[in-house]
Amino acid sequence: MTTVDLNNLQLLETECMKVLTSKRDTYLSQFEVYNLVSEKLDLKDPIEKERLKYKILMILRCLSNVYDYVNIINKNNILYIGFMSDTNTNTNNDINKNIDINININKELDKQINNEKTIDMPTDISVINFILDNNITEFIYQNDYLGNNILHYLIMHNDLNRIDTHFSKLMTLLEKKNEKGQFPIELINDIKTSNYFLSLYYLKFQENQKDFLNIYVMLDELYASNINIKNRIAELKIINIIYLLIFFSYVLYNNMNSITIFFNEFLEY
Repeated sequence: MTTVDLNNLQLLETECMKVLTSKRDTYLSQFEVYNLVSEKLDLKDPIEKERLKYKILMILRCLSNVYDYVNIINKNNILYIGFMSDTNTNTNNDINKNIDINININKELDKQINNEKTIDMPTDISVINFILDNNITEFIYQNDYLGNNILHYLIMHNDLNRIDTHFSKLMTLLEKKNEKGQFPIELINDIKTSNYFLSLYYLKFQENQKDFLNIYVMLDELYASNINIKNRIAELKIINIIYLLIFFSYVLYNNMNSITIFFNEFLEY
């Protein structure tokens, strides 16, 4: 039995990797990984066991973005994860590049699917909701094995409630593409979702207009300020000229007195 803090996601990820590396070059289903990790942790509390399912799936979905030798295949909405000796054995995008390996994988996966259909594991969108509802920031901004981020899935499932509730966190994901080069809004498939984002962009446009107006006012004020500064500089120049004239007049006056005294003394001599 291993004692692991279930809130420490890094340690849970380590446990998942230990399971995968112990069966190198073999694809394990999400059920197998969960069972092996769960057995190792020897959890008794059913609530903790249920939460562990979400956390294991949350971690597994993103492993191929963290480790070069991890491949993930989704077959019939079940994830199969393998730690492969060769990164080119199968790619995340196309498992059909090697026909022989593909046939063997499919045979094994079909066998596992028949045995494991009755095991209850959370769906993709359930895992996404779990991440958001529990504010697990480490995974809010991560891409999964398909390059999708959380916003991609929320839009695909038209979950406007969560999008609106968490939009301040999700807005940066609007500019992130998945592996197919799609932005989240390109996956919109519902008129309500479309109208929601149209209204957001319209509001953003209005805000930009206000920003432009504010910038214009600020520039106008700055221009007026510059004019005032220029006028002040001109005044200072005039004042400096007056001071210089006074100074030279004073010097000239003193010099004239010296010259007069010199000539008077010379004549008397």
